[in-house]
Amino acid sequence: LYSIPLENLSAQDAKYLRSRIPPEVELDVRTQKKPKVRNENATRSEFEQFSDEINVVTAEVRIRKKSSAAFSGTLRAEVYLIGKEVATDHYRLSGKGTSQVQFTEENQGLYAFKTAADFRIYEEYNKLETRGADYAGYLAVVIDRMGNKLAIETDLSWLEGEEKVDALRAFHVDSFFDENCRKRSVPRPRYYDARVEF
Repeated sequence: LYSIPLENLSAQDAKYLRSRIPPEVELDVRTQKKPKVRNENATRSEFEQFSDEINVVTAEVRIRKKSSAAFSGTLRAEVYLIGKEVATDHYRLSGKGTSQVQFTEENQGLYAFKTAADFRIYEEYNKLETRGADYAGYLAVVIDRMGNKLAIETDLSWLEGEEKVDALRAFHVDSFFDENCRKRSVPRPRYYDARVEF
């Protein structure tokens, strides 16, 4: 095997390599959780109560190019916001965002984007049961045009291993799953044998 300096290649070959060989990247995710602002004067349905707890979680994903070699291609960044069900031990994919990553002179090798999701906890069945999901954590992935993972970041200790990561990436928003990233059914209400007066 032998190497050829990039400057010895033709302009066309050098351009091809710069668009195909992905750089080493560093992935950083920062999340912020805030109560959702409500319009007190807005008309609401009989099923929506002001006692509902709704929080908005915003994730800022920052991808930094670590290698010095020029890269003119495009990477894909994905972030998944995960909720923990209050009625079961399962999780819910509450939101996800994707972005096409390009490193330019303007961003100086640092690309960032944001995505957000609502997390709602509420009472059902005449306040006999609490339902919904609270924010649990995130998964972020950067892949190249061939689908190879360049970086993975999560704050959930159980979300490790490519099999789990690939399984979660295949879920649709509002899918339910367990810590092994196996899909689960929608949580069902508990059965109450006592009559409730409405």
